[in-house]
Amino acid sequence: MNVTEKQKQILINFMRANPDFGRGQLRYNRENKKQIEKLLEKVTSALNSASCGPQKQSKEWVKPRVEKWLHVSHRLL
Repeated sequence: MNVTEKQKQILINFMRANPDFGRGQLRYNRENKKQIEKLLEKVTSALNSASCGPQKQSKEWVKPRVEKWLHVSHRLL
């Protein structure tokens, strides 16, 4: 099932609310690991709570969709 426009909008809104995450400015290191994982869980929950569209685990959202959307949303932020 394809990602819906509603899910895309949820992701864009999430990235705007979390600009460091949205712009990829949080390095995946010891200090930020838990923060990044919490944000991934949060965005996964938001995307899966949409009334339509696919339901996925965090890892499934990250590759390749979220990385592609990050590139797109980076220009929107």
